[in-house]
Amino acid sequence: MGQQPMTRQEENYYSVLGCSENATLSELKQNYQNLIRMHHPDKLMDSSSVSSEKFVLIDRAYKTLRNEQSRKEYDASLLQNIIDDKCLIYAEISKSELNFNSEGVAHFLCRCGDNVEIQREFFG
Repeated sequence: MGQQPMTRQEENYYSVLGCSENATLSELKQNYQNLIRMHHPDKLMDSSSVSSEKFVLIDRAYKTLRNEQSRKEYDASLLQNIIDDKCLIYAEISKSELNFNSEGVAHFLCRCGDNVEIQREFFG
């Protein structure tokens, strides 16, 4: 079906439909039907472009998630966004920067704030 990858500015389609990412097709469909009735332009007194955009977003979310292939592609784009947001930063550490204890383990405070445990055997 070839859905466009989700950009960071777009709303998460699962959130749009009020479902979790492991929702079944019937859960997606039920939420879609409830939302589409609630936000249908013919039923709303407010005919603003925001209301129309919400209706279109709900419809786009369901059309993407109801199809197995496009849902897989969408889920992959969500995962890629997570990976991009939490990209790995590599650092070089010399053995002289580390103080190994009697068990051959050193602790290194990473720039991200994590305390990394390093085994002496990794330095050969």
